[in-house]
Amino acid sequence: MKSPMLPGDHQAAVRRALELGRSGNSAALPELIDMLSMPSNEVQRLSASAIGKLVEFGADSETAVTVLAPLALKARHPQTQQYAVRAVLNIAANAAMPRSRRTNSRVRTRLFSACSAIGVSTRFSWSVAISKCRSS
Repeated sequence: MKSPMLPGDHQAAVRRALELGRSGNSAALPELIDMLSMPSNEVQRLSASAIGKLVEFGADSETAVTVLAPLALKARHPQTQQYAVRAVLNIAANAAMPRSRRTNSRVRTRLFSACSAIGVSTRFSWSVAISKCRSS
């Protein structure tokens, strides 16, 4: 994949985004947010995905949605936008799930699928959805 970054910097950033996403460390959120501004679509995509994952480990969901929403609405690359949408849906599914069932991956998968289907079929406005999430 072509990137406007130097190859070594690009590969280091890709590895770092993957590492942070796999870490489960909610303190990595600020670094991932910074990585969203990198000129590489691949780094942005992986960072968006990692942010969505870290919310499950205690990263601030409001901050995550705030930084992902603009990418979910419009990103330079369609795949980056798709990953941002999936991350926001994952955050919504995680927030909607009762605490006692958060560890049940089958329930989470079904809820995520339902959120995805609803989001695609209704084509609702992200700004309305986000404001409703914040008010609840």
